[in-house]
Amino acid sequence: MTGGSQGLWSFPRRRMWRAVVWRVFACALGATACGGGHPAARGFGSTQIEPIRDSTLVLEGEGDPGVVIYGTGGPGGGAPASANYWTLNLSTGAVQDYGAEFPPLPSSSSSPPPPSPYTCTVTSAGSQSGFTLQIVDTRTGVETDVDLISSAGCPGPDGNLVAVVPGPSGFQLSMGPFTQLVPVPLALQIDGVYGFGVDPVTYAPTAVTVQGALPSAPDEIGVYTVDLGSLAITQEIPPVPASVAWATGATPAGSLQSTAVTLAQPLSFGDHFLYSRAMSDGGLTEFAGPYPSGAPSDLALFQIPAEGMLDGPQGVFRTPSADGRYRSATPLVTWQLTTGAGTGSQVLVWDDANRQVIACPSSPTAKLAGVRSSDGSKVLFVTPQSCCQYLGAGPLSLLALGDGPGNARCTSLVASNVVTAAFSPDGSAMFWLVQAATGDTQLWVAAGDGSGAHMIGAGLMQNVHFVVPGEAQLELILNGDLVWLDLHESAVQLHYIAEKVFEEIYDIGVGGWLITGYEYSTQAGTATVGLVNRNTGEKRAISPDVAQFMVLSDATGADGGVFPDVSDAGMTGVLTVVYVVRGRNPSPQDGIWSATIMTADLQ
Repeated sequence: MTGGSQGLWSFPRRRMWRAVVWRVFACALGATACGGGHPAARGFGSTQIEPIRDSTLVLEGEGDPGVVIYGTGGPGGGAPASANYWTLNLSTGAVQDYGAEFPPLPSSSSSPPPPSPYTCTVTSAGSQSGFTLQIVDTRTGVETDVDLISSAGCPGPDGNLVAVVPGPSGFQLSMGPFTQLVPVPLALQIDGVYGFGVDPVTYAPTAVTVQGALPSAPDEIGVYTVDLGSLAITQEIPPVPASVAWATGATPAGSLQSTAVTLAQPLSFGDHFLYSRAMSDGGLTEFAGPYPSGAPSDLALFQIPAEGMLDGPQGVFRTPSADGRYRSATPLVTWQLTTGAGTGSQVLVWDDANRQVIACPSSPTAKLAGVRSSDGSKVLFVTPQSCCQYLGAGPLSLLALGDGPGNARCTSLVASNVVTAAFSPDGSAMFWLVQAATGDTQLWVAAGDGSGAHMIGAGLMQNVHFVVPGEAQLELILNGDLVWLDLHESAVQLHYIAEKVFEEIYDIGVGGWLITGYEYSTQAGTATVGLVNRNTGEKRAISPDVAQFMVLSDATGADGGVFPDVSDAGMTGVLTVVYVVRGRNPSPQDGIWSATIMTADLQ
């Protein structure tokens, strides 16, 4: 941090109002409320997509491109059992009811799956040894139930299904029409299924990875992949490792002898895996390997406690650089390990590049997540939060990875009550919030290595984050007002952006523009949503009377980014703002609307 300010400010409580958690509102101000009776002016090509008035409506996210997922009757804080999920196509206005089942998330494939005349539901009801796949032919309404352990999804248009089903001794790979599955002879006894591989274009299943044993050693359990075309069997993880040792930084515990890999899902790291083994002494141990060359072939990372709790594995969040782009970094995987007595807890980090285990301080009630600096050299471990409310508190730890095995160190920065923390994009600074049971929330800052920590303010703060692109500019909601400050400045100076804002903020990253709701009415539960310029305070309204909004992005820029640089020749970008209008009184204006913001709108 270049400023080194030691100034202390306290947030002035200038207004007697408080922003609410922005998910579900009991009422809202519609276009015809408060008299007048004339539809409100809405900008940026606003179009009503779905007329609807429901106080429980919550925008949940985007499914396939241009398809919005929303819920009614319970999501967003209500009773989950009462939730009903829907999708809305912004182009056609088509609405699909998914009932209590959350709609499918978009596929990573560039092409949609071929249409199928079958729909499938998985249930455990009525199954003796696994699950029941209920297959319904939408043309006839006929339902066929298949008892299975796992399948490669629903049958394709040809009616063929690939599944692992209960067999006379263990499990059996079977293929063919789902009404007449045929067992596939394999020189492998299947004990469990990890998953199926599919072709990214045709969606046809290509392979299945299983836990199993070879006929020559029926008591030795390894991981194998079966090619569904040739039926060739590839050994991924052998039942008995070629050689083993404890990894650098690991705490040895228990036996290192094993003849079985567990059914816990392995994580692939290119030419090796993270996986767990059942050991000869009855314990379970996490491993990395097998490595294709060198010795040892497999490294033991930690013993999984027989009593206690193990959360993970999970990755770490990356911080974008000052230009808004993400730099490549070596893989890190974390677990949180709590002892059976519940008195001790630590975060265990696997640094795959240096093949080392690093232990970081934690607490039994915290479930910490890693936030990595933009250059990849440091990680903050803090309780994860949503954008708009702090869901828990815990300690704050800082990991410095060093320059090789054995050089990493992890230290405790704060023992408790930290609700969020982050590195600045340029790596020069960090911030964290301390929220005790009573009193104001405290904003602390320090240099990127944790040195020079000091509190710079206290008060009611929400949605504190660094501006991206940017170097070390903090943006936050202060007593309902949106403000920002630059940690490079020698003295703390608050810059006001907008008053009475939503807790949702969408930073566009061009010219200081952002999208938020402002002039929020506590009586109506609505605000005006629009473009606001952080640098000048200019506002360009999209719509008044908005109860909720979300932003979808698309672009045709050469680098694939949304609005990476408005000066790029030929670059165009699109932001779609989907928002909910809900009147205090019923109105034809109530419903889900969308507006479109182009690059030219930011000039």
